[in-house]
Amino acid sequence: MKHFVDNHRNKLDGKGRVSVPSQFRNVLRDMEAAPVLMLRPVKRPAYGTAYIEACTLPEFEAKERQLEKFEEGSEARERKEREIYANATMVEVDKDGRILIPAKLVAQAGLGETVMFVGMGRRFHIWEEAAGEAFLADTGEAVA
Repeated sequence: MKHFVDNHRNKLDGKGRVSVPSQFRNVLRDMEAAPVLMLRPVKRPAYGTAYIEACTLPEFEAKERQLEKFEEGSEARERKEREIYANATMVEVDKDGRILIPAKLVAQAGLGETVMFVGMGRRFHIWEEAAGEAFLADTGEAVA
């Protein structure tokens, strides 16, 4: 199975559209995944912002299966349901390889003109460029 690897920068237009890096689109194609991604904001105070987590529908469904370990109607299950569903948004990759990031998510993640896509295996992050750089720099010892 292919994974989302490496990091890429792309421009976010005024309408919230951004091209998904071609390497990431290739992963979607090779996975034979529907060109639909689930986006949700994730707070990361250590970097002064949040990022947008993106995953394919099969990966999102794997997150849903985590709910099975919680008792129906329990506070713990409701907390997990909010984490999974409340701020998630489905977006399609259009014929030009772009996604439209809703304005609410753009604001929550503090995205500017340039965004950074960071491969995370079965999912990827979309960061504001400087925060993404800080996130990448915080991965331990770098190989020069």
